[in-house]
Amino acid sequence: MSLDVNIKYKDPQREDYTHPFSFQSVLREQWWPLAKKHELETLQRLECLVIENRADAVQLVDELRFVEKLLMSDDHGGVPEDKASYILERLGILWPVFDEALAEWDNVKRLSI
Repeated sequence: MSLDVNIKYKDPQREDYTHPFSFQSVLREQWWPLAKKHELETLQRLECLVIENRADAVQLVDELRFVEKLLMSDDHGGVPEDKASYILERLGILWPVFDEALAEWDNVKRLSI
C-alpha cells in the first residue's frame, strides 16, 4: 500500500490533486524514524496529516527540505541508499506541486498526506 498526497481546492470546479508519496513500508522504516530522531513534528503525523492553514504547510515543506538535505548527504542521513533514492525521487516529483500550493494557498482547502 502507499501513502498519497492529496490537495483539495476550495473551488468545486477545480480537480483535486492526488499523487503517491511513499510506500507504507518506507513510511514505517524511514520517514517516521527520521521524523522522530530529528524532532520533525509535522512529519511525525504522516499518514494522518491534514493541513488547513498556510503556516502549517510552510512547516511541512521546511521539514521535507530538511529531510531532503539529510538524504543528499554522504551518509544519506543513515537511510539505506536505495531508500534515500526512492524518497528523493518522490520529493522531486512533488516539489512543484507543493510550491504551487503554497503560492496559491488562498485557493487550497486542505493538504493531506
